[in-house]
Amino acid sequence: PFAVYNINDMQLAPLTDNVNMLVQWDQPDNNKTWRYRIVKGGRIEDASLSTEMGINPVNELVAMMKWAKTKYDAPKFAVILWNHGGGVLDRHSNKITRPATQSFKPRAPWLEIPGLALKDSRGILYDYTQNTYATNQDLTTAFSRIRNEVLKKNVDIVGMDACLMAMIEVGLQIDDYADILVGSQQVEPGEGWNYSGFLNALCASPNASPTQLATYIVGAYGAFYKKNGETDFTQSAINLHKLETLKQNIGLMIGAVAACRKADLQATKSMVVAARKASLSFEVSDYIDLNTFYAGLKNRAQTLRTNQAKLSRPNAALLKALDALVSVTDSGMGIIDDAVLANVAGSDKATAQGISIYYPLGSVHSSYPRTQFAKTTQWVAFIKEYR
Repeated sequence: PFAVYNINDMQLAPLTDNVNMLVQWDQPDNNKTWRYRIVKGGRIEDASLSTEMGINPVNELVAMMKWAKTKYDAPKFAVILWNHGGGVLDRHSNKITRPATQSFKPRAPWLEIPGLALKDSRGILYDYTQNTYATNQDLTTAFSRIRNEVLKKNVDIVGMDACLMAMIEVGLQIDDYADILVGSQQVEPGEGWNYSGFLNALCASPNASPTQLATYIVGAYGAFYKKNGETDFTQSAINLHKLETLKQNIGLMIGAVAACRKADLQATKSMVVAARKASLSFEVSDYIDLNTFYAGLKNRAQTLRTNQAKLSRPNAALLKALDALVSVTDSGMGIIDDAVLANVAGSDKATAQGISIYYPLGSVHSSYPRTQFAKTTQWVAFIKEYR
């Protein structure tokens, strides 16, 4: 039902030959994959498939883009993945169990699927006919092939009209193959994106840059939910090419915390754990807003430094390490601000700044070390130590 709602919303826009809105849709229990070009007031079926999606999500995404590139070539492409999302974590396999029939409930978060526990939600693009989904590693493979085999350039925007996907770890899975990620840190309400809102803006300015379109998407999303009285929502557009710099800053932060720990183990551990517990978290509580963690860490480091400096015999090594930590967290917040091209949040998540990170207070999920971020940083060791 949400697909019907969103497609009808797309059809309200004054689409012309300057803007193509294409949909590939696997309807439940239909044994077919439908392909449409959306036009004002309707949709035109084009090159539908006699097979269902979900058998091989990577191949299907690549084939979809070959259709789009061949039939509707354009100087700029945005690819929107529409469906349930669970953030950076993946299951032990890419198999899922079909839940009970879901009734259409506007305002209901997409992640609230009868029969599917929240803790079992991973990846994106859930298919309940084939009982499969796309892992984060699948996203890397798919978008690398789209870049190298189909477009011969990066995808301009990857949109994730799904829950919990605006994470540094998700972005780093595709940052070599796409320029901008648009997604939500929090679960999305049932209606998802406001398609008519941003398509109206794009049709009025069909030569808009990818950054402008990403801003339209985020702005339309925020305006729609604020108008409808929703308070628990987020949406952001992230410059994927800034994430490597942010990753490097996180490495510097880990090093600065290690220097503090060497000077005073207990004070450092108390400081970091307190900053984590005070951070803004989302429906999956292991996902936190990175900026609020940095801000909390900086503030606690400044307080600890002030208190230490008042002592008759202050710990000089700790003072130096705390100064370095304050500097690196301050730089990190600046990088986040630079990376987030647009951001909206309801009053319940007002401090959300657009990029989440995985930081559980309990055990680390077995899938997490497979992410590009975990493989190339000391983050796993850090979160195991400070919890």
